[in-house]
Amino acid sequence: MPPSCETSISVSSGSHRQSREHKAGSNPRASSAPHPRPAISRSYAALVIGAQVLFAGVLLGIAAGMAGRRWLAAYVERYGKRPTRDWMARADADPAIERLRRIRVGLAIPAIALLVIGLVLTVADR
Repeated sequence: MPPSCETSISVSSGSHRQSREHKAGSNPRASSAPHPRPAISRSYAALVIGAQVLFAGVLLGIAAGMAGRRWLAAYVERYGKRPTRDWMARADADPAIERLRRIRVGLAIPAIALLVIGLVLTVADR
């Protein structure tokens, strides 16, 4: 007998033996191990939207950097020193410098938020 026939006989006899082990009325699926979950396919929409959100965050970050340079130059020119660490939370007495500070804060906070959201959308489902 060729080897391929022997293999098919042993496989079929093994499955027949397995089916005889289950008693009548028992559920063969209940005793078997749970099936593995199907792999979640990567969402193309989340990847594209995430890239666009990252791009918008980068653009806002560049604009915040440019506004920050203008604000820092005006602050140093007015006071002759660099601002303290609480510059983001403390208002300035000079209205021109305060206007530049608010522009910088108004651009920096959304830029950070967009960068975080964009990273989550592009990396989360990997």
